Amino acid sequence: MTYTQHIATAMVHLGDNDEAAALASFTDAWNEAKRIDPDGPREAECLNYLAQFHTQGSRHHEARVALEKMVFIYEK
Repeated sequence: MTYTQHIATAMVHLGDNDEAAALASFTDAWNEAKRIDPDGPREAECLNYLAQFHTQGSRHHEARVALEKMVFIYEK
């Protein structure tokens, strides 16, 4: 499955209010993006999705970690 397919699957899980499955799919997307494009825009995109997901769930520490990694990539 491609990273974009994992993101789409995560969105479906969010629509079904299945946060655990959504997190797993966002994480799978990030792992796939890291594999094909380490420290590239695809990985940063996935980190942005993870940060938004964690922010909506009031998991601010996790959101901050994802955002800091994303910023690191974009500053390269």
